Amino acid sequence: MKLIFIFFLLAKGEYALEFLKFGAGAREISLSNSDIISPSPSVALLYNPACIGTSKFSFTLNKSFAFNNIMEYNYAGFSLPILKKYFFAIGFLYSNIPDIPLYSNPIEPGDTNFYPPERYFDYTQKAFLFSFSWKNIPIGLNFKVIHQKMLEGKGMGVGFDIGTRYFRFTKFGSFSFAFVIKDIGGTKVSWQDKEKGEEITGFYAGAGYSKEIGFFNLKVFGTGFYDYDFYTSAGIEISLWKTLFLRTGFLYFDLFSAGAGLNLKFVELDYGFKKNIVGSTHSISLTFKKI
Repeated sequence: MKLIFIFFLLAKGEYALEFLKFGAGAREISLSNSDIISPSPSVALLYNPACIGTSKFSFTLNKSFAFNNIMEYNYAGFSLPILKKYFFAIGFLYSNIPDIPLYSNPIEPGDTNFYPPERYFDYTQKAFLFSFSWKNIPIGLNFKVIHQKMLEGKGMGVGFDIGTRYFRFTKFGSFSFAFVIKDIGGTKVSWQDKEKGEEITGFYAGAGYSKEIGFFNLKVFGTGFYDYDFYTSAGIEISLWKTLFLRTGFLYFDLFSAGAGLNLKFVELDYGFKKNIVGSTHSISLTFKKI
């Protein structure tokens, strides 16, 4: 299973930047990344840059033990206002698959002999993200720099995203919509061996509904997105006194996720779990904020 998973992630073609779709933030992961309308501001760089200004300050640390601990996945980011009219956010994403076996000769199907690997290597991916949005205009821009390293090879690339969102408040609850275009014009990663990995432009459309009744609050999210194919995700978040949170989600209506959170005045602690055919992922986030 590990070798199959590694083969998928090491592709330098259309899956070269798949690690950016994994998501960041335990809350967002527990919702199957379906919330592109109101993600935490300090992780919104990966979902919708128009959402980085929903608090005065936000700083998030996130660690994920991905796919039965095959992959290490860490994120740190913050957002803050500038000149009372703009918002700025910076994020750093680090992904690593350690101890990958390298064989000098291919192993033939059906060969039951044991061949020790020639050596082991790591596959490391990093992304630096910079987002900007306006206070009174629901539009956000994101610029990202990608660095990948495998064996002696290194790859570099840059990409651009743009997002927007809209809220409509009624007596029946709050309705919200969002639209995001990622990797505008295609994001290319050039390697030293002159191979190129590319992520084509992706289109994301999301809708949400929120209803508060006394101490009980319900939020429902749904997102459809298209890059190489069309996919859907959905999530439900229930909160009590806006302090205790329970969440669940589905990606492609096949991959299951769930989680919980504790929200205090200036600190939020979240846990997320995701299960798919590759393995289980456990994610923990700690967010410091000022609303």
